Amino acid sequence: MRKWICGMVLTLLAVLPACALDLEDWNTDFKAAQKTAAEKKLPMYVLFTGSDWCPYCIRLEKDVLTSPQFKKAVKDKFVLVYLDFPRKKAAPAEAAANRELASKYKISGYPTALILNAEGRELGRIVGTNSARSYVKELEATAKKK
Repeated sequence: MRKWICGMVLTLLAVLPACALDLEDWNTDFKAAQKTAAEKKLPMYVLFTGSDWCPYCIRLEKDVLTSPQFKKAVKDKFVLVYLDFPRKKAAPAEAAANRELASKYKISGYPTALILNAEGRELGRIVGTNSARSYVKELEATAKKK
């Protein structure tokens, strides 16, 4: 039984990183993302998430944000911004900046994604998660409203 449990734990540890969101393509600095959005003349996709405690956020990352459909939908069309509100200790300056943005945009639940222009004006909002296909449809419809 002990070997079985150890085997399951090792299997989970091997699989989880494959599902994790690669933040290499994401900005965590809102002001830098605004500058990039202005330079590239692109809207921003700003995700407010609780990556280590919110089950819906974890599901969104695993099922949607890592999907080929989402990656194709945002590639060269959005500046991606990841604003995390973890239960684990975050860098104080980043946590304060994220709290200020959550207050400014009246974020009341997680995950919430905003479509913003480079000036920070809200063009659309997506709250919660869905299948990758449905989420991308909603994202595209929201982006077209601009």
